Amino acid sequence: MIKTIIIEDDEILRKGLHQMLQLYAPNFEVIAEAETVDSAVEHLSSLQPDVIFLDIMLIGGTGFDVLKNYQDKNGFPKFQIVFITAFEEYAVKAFRMSALDYLLKPIDPDELKAVIAKIEKTKSPSQESFELLIEQLGKQKTTKKIALSTAEGIHIVVIDDIVYAQSDSNYTTFVLNNKKQIIVSKPLKEYEELLADKGFLRIHQSYLVNISYAQFFDKIEHTLQLNTNAVLPVASRKKELLLQTINKLTK
Repeated sequence: MIKTIIIEDDEILRKGLHQMLQLYAPNFEVIAEAETVDSAVEHLSSLQPDVIFLDIMLIGGTGFDVLKNYQDKNGFPKFQIVFITAFEEYAVKAFRMSALDYLLKPIDPDELKAVIAKIEKTKSPSQESFELLIEQLGKQKTTKKIALSTAEGIHIVVIDDIVYAQSDSNYTTFVLNNKKQIIVSKPLKEYEELLADKGFLRIHQSYLVNISYAQFFDKIEHTLQLNTNAVLPVASRKKELLLQTINKLTK
């Protein structure tokens, strides 16, 4: 059984999530519930769960206060963390950039099932991912790293080191400037949204490129050569946007 604690100050939502876990995840055993920061830290310290569902806003503070107080007493958490939040764009983007799991209120059963399936496959939480989350929440616009979750683990990558990303159905391959490749099981569109303000441009259905590596645009062949010698196709409908972006770089 996977020992689980639900930390949520809304009793209706808390009980509802408990019932949903019983229905969709019979191997998840809810061993405690909490609604305040202090009671949450007490339960985490004494019961040592495998997974926690953690609301952002709690009685007496926030979910981040729970984790900080726990860490001060016990060291880095060894349990999996699934954040629960009302829709706040900056926070959701931070979760996605950090490859950490989250659920939006009201909780959708299909989204819960997807998170459950991921938890069952993941061996351990990533300290680097959590540290990256805190960094991003504090300075979203200047974030310099992204977490890429693969079957083997989570890679923390400097965004500027990504040359381009290539789509292959529901998988995305990231190519770094040291020629390393990282394959993640998420579509390219998700990363297009995350990296849009980091100097990345979708130049083709299958390619998202870090424009700082651009070297030569062939108007005849409709290809973009990068300073790594990679040559990528450019879709006709992306030509004008690419030219505009390149022109901005030269000003």
